[in-house]
Amino acid sequence: VAVARAAPDVDADPAAAAEGESLLAEGDGRKPFGDLTLVMATTSLDTNAFPVAAEAVVLADERVAAQWAGCEGEACPVQSVYSDRVVFEFTYERRGVYDFGTPTATADGLAVNVFDYDAVDDTSAGTFTVYANCSTASADNAAASRIIRLSFPIFVDVSIDFMWRKDCPPPGTSHDRFEVGIVAPEPSDLATGQPELACYHCSWSAVGKDLHVLHSTSTELYFKLTEPASFQEYLPLHVASNDSRLTTEVRGNGVNGGVLISVGEEKVRVLYSCPKNASFTARIEFRLQLPPYRPVTLDWTKECSAVAENRQIPAAESVRKGLFISVSNWTKADVLENGVLGPRFRVSASDLARLAVDPQVERVLPATTTIDFNIRNVFQAHPIVFDPPV
Repeated sequence: VAVARAAPDVDADPAAAAEGESLLAEGDGRKPFGDLTLVMATTSLDTNAFPVAAEAVVLADERVAAQWAGCEGEACPVQSVYSDRVVFEFTYERRGVYDFGTPTATADGLAVNVFDYDAVDDTSAGTFTVYANCSTASADNAAASRIIRLSFPIFVDVSIDFMWRKDCPPPGTSHDRFEVGIVAPEPSDLATGQPELACYHCSWSAVGKDLHVLHSTSTELYFKLTEPASFQEYLPLHVASNDSRLTTEVRGNGVNGGVLISVGEEKVRVLYSCPKNASFTARIEFRLQLPPYRPVTLDWTKECSAVAENRQIPAAESVRKGLFISVSNWTKADVLENGVLGPRFRVSASDLARLAVDPQVERVLPATTTIDFNIRNVFQAHPIVFDPPV
């Protein structure tokens, strides 16, 4: 089997250079691969994963870079505790020549998987990701640095072999580059007497202890990584109430788990459903798992009020300001504006009984079977709660 090795220093040791050429000549020497280049993805995500500067090029000119060829001394690339995966990309010029196989990776006392492998001959390019699961690190030395060895078959009898080190965090460590908070808390949901806490993207450390949800029917949370963290897997989210009368649900793209990257964030919304005839305060617990780090647990209170939950829409002229209803578009409140009915919809039951409806009142043609109403509340801190229209 021919294996690409580190390029020897020709100037320092000509004999070593000759030995290097002979190593490449083992196996089927009629299968050159000088047009094949393998690199670590050069985005900031991947370079942040290596606190010790790592050369991006792994393979070029049929040789593995010296830094990736062996792990003696400090030259070996070290993948930090803030990244659980590394992305590699490869390109080549000659199509239909290579016989690529799925790369394999191993490490002593640590589960390592290769996924998202893809080689597209039409574009002469491919990629794969190596995931190191520090949750599986052997307990006797969980925080130790481990060597990951990878083998990438390019022909039936030729593979590219290289290695690097992976650092794992000590068991039970909190992720100090993970941030969670509230997207836009309503002032009424924060502790009274602290209006300065009304903000956008408030970190949990700033407002979490003061969160007491009053009228709001949901709370939007965000979570993200900060540099130098680059990748972090998280498991399906969990939310629960300590009072069975209050049902909770979490919605959003990240509900079922996923991977955080340092250039973006995830947003989810916790929904509350209070019973209509009970007043009580419940405690909410939101749990997010970031293996192998300690889970992140948030808790706050939600108040349910029988009075608030049973509020109905009052008579048209007494509806409070802030409610807009339209049938034409979102910006034109032609049905109701600031609690006042528009002339097209101002009609009472007595008018209908006397058949004395104003000519300018909206009329629905016989062929019309549906009408869409747009409802908007501009004062979200004091929502209107009402039963479905009948």
